[in-house]
Amino acid sequence: MLAGKYLILRELARGGCGSVWLAEDLHLPKRWAVKEIKKEREDQGMELKREAMLLGGRSHPALPVVVDFLDTEHFGYLVMEYVEGVTLAEAVRQRGVFSEEECLNLLCQLAEILRYLHELRPPVCYLDLKPANVLLTEEGRVVLVDFGAAMENEGAACRRGPCYGTYGYAPPEQCGELGMEAVCDQRSDVYALGMTIFFLLTGKDPGLPPFGLKSCIGWESMAGREFVRILKTCVEWLPEKRFQSMREVLVAAEGCMAEKRSAGVFQKRGGRIGRILCRVLPGKRRFVLRQEKSIFLTGKKRAGLSPFIDADGAV
Repeated sequence: MLAGKYLILRELARGGCGSVWLAEDLHLPKRWAVKEIKKEREDQGMELKREAMLLGGRSHPALPVVVDFLDTEHFGYLVMEYVEGVTLAEAVRQRGVFSEEECLNLLCQLAEILRYLHELRPPVCYLDLKPANVLLTEEGRVVLVDFGAAMENEGAACRRGPCYGTYGYAPPEQCGELGMEAVCDQRSDVYALGMTIFFLLTGKDPGLPPFGLKSCIGWESMAGREFVRILKTCVEWLPEKRFQSMREVLVAAEGCMAEKRSAGVFQKRGGRIGRILCRVLPGKRRFVLRQEKSIFLTGKKRAGLSPFIDADGAV
């Protein structure tokens, strides 16, 4: 029991800095996700409080709503909206890589939420974008979680020490590879976005040898020329050679999608993610995304129905 009103049910996730628990609210008919941080260092409690302040008051469908912050002698707790879904990392492990169309769809969604953060006053840089920090809901919507590394920029840029973030997804200036005085700004998130989509397209972790785009030889053949150009521009080594804002990424990605649809490469699908997507959520029935209809058959809609097999063998 936490604070006399949150009944902890089970663990949802565990990371290097703490755990996330599913909790039932005894005062309201609601369930929340509770992020727990053990205060092994004096600054860890402040980091969680800063995360609460960054998310508190923000209103965006791709951001979890923060409802409470609790501070004890040895632990800090952040109570937020419980979003039912799987991370993009888990989705790749369960179902394999994403198609070019799916990647473009997710690229646009992630670029839009990062554009929102970057254009706040003061701007917010996320600084830890990776597949494990993005939830995919059963409707095909993405939700950005874990703002432990995020920073507000009072000026045009923010500075941090070297070697933080997640290697392979964090840009070179964030890992101290461009010098100790390198600046992290919105272009740092552009780099991480490119590497995240690269992982979804190839299934190769850019943080493992031989690192970066080289971790998948011949990956350019997995997508069209314009989409490959967009990813390569996102992950340029020097920030000044990348897209300079998320608006630029959105314009390029939406233009690429429109061009492919007009050429008949992609069918119009109302913004839904294509191809078959199978996954199992705790306490729910399996649901699928059928390629030919491109709609989610959720656990609720499928309740009581037996599994079926299409003529092409898709479950």
